[in-house]
Amino acid sequence: MTRPGMAMSWRWHHLGLLLLALLAPLLVPWWLGGPGTIEAIADFPGFLLVLMGGVAVLCWNLNATRWRLLLSGRAGRLGQDGALAIEKAAKFALCGTLGGSGGALLLPLMERDQAAAAVVIWRLASYHLYLLAGGPVFFVLAARWLARSTAS
Repeated sequence: MTRPGMAMSWRWHHLGLLLLALLAPLLVPWWLGGPGTIEAIADFPGFLLVLMGGVAVLCWNLNATRWRLLLSGRAGRLGQDGALAIEKAAKFALCGTLGGSGGALLLPLMERDQAAAAVVIWRLASYHLYLLAGGPVFFVLAARWLARSTAS
């Protein structure tokens, strides 16, 4: 059993890493583009930045709910917090590696028979979502292009 003081210091350690992760994207443009870059970033509307962060958190939770539905009892009693941890690990493995090659690291965590099926279902659910979101955008853009080409 750990002492409460150790648990709190561990959480503070994570907070420091989080702050470093949030500051690193600001330091790299400053290093490459100079002080004018930071001024341009400061002109970005704060409301939009908060809104973008909120949308990211909402998407993580929606994807965590999708993990809960995909696993449907195969992972024991999986709550939203556990599914959110799986989602964040999956995002890091897929997005934090070149070409998503880290996604294969998730497969040993599953049983051998279910790993391929889980990946196929995961991909089909993602593609279905992209089709539902992208289909209407495609038709709107195609209609605008047709309207412009027939008007001229």
